[in-house]
Amino acid sequence: MTSGLSKKTDAIEGELVPSDVGGAPTKYTPARVNKLIAAFKNAFTVSEACSYAGITKTTYYNWAELHNGFFDQMTDAQMTPNKMAKEVVMGAIQAGDANMAFKYLQARDPDFKAKSEMEVRPGVKTEEKLKEFMDDTDDNAYPNTIDVESAESSTAIESDGGDQVAQSTPDIS
Repeated sequence: MTSGLSKKTDAIEGELVPSDVGGAPTKYTPARVNKLIAAFKNAFTVSEACSYAGITKTTYYNWAELHNGFFDQMTDAQMTPNKMAKEVVMGAIQAGDANMAFKYLQARDPDFKAKSEMEVRPGVKTEEKLKEFMDDTDDNAYPNTIDVESAESSTAIESDGGDQVAQSTPDIS
């Protein structure tokens, strides 16, 4: 009585592979797996990596289910570009790059996010959110803006001397 598994082991993880499966020989080889890993380490998408390795996405996802450790290997490879980028950013910060440190804080710390960013959520009226944003913003932050509600038939423009000058516009109502 046979178990349906051969003593031949998988070349990547040492697992037993089915011996009684018909059809074409498997494409699962160390060379193809290494091509996938190399592609992911170069920030390829799954589609791009599969094309590079000469397999379909369906085959890739089948391998993830069939071969122990394959999915973890691919996930680790996919994370490589982000790890490298983080190392570069942290190296720049450790070297005293204040600009990089500020950009890092803007991306990660809500206290450093630019005030011009406004989150719009379902169920919150945009007009209310905009008014709240403008009320929270320092009036001097936007010196060349006008109050649209009070500017009925004139528009404030800035002259060369920095003074506000009223310019008449036709009333279109």
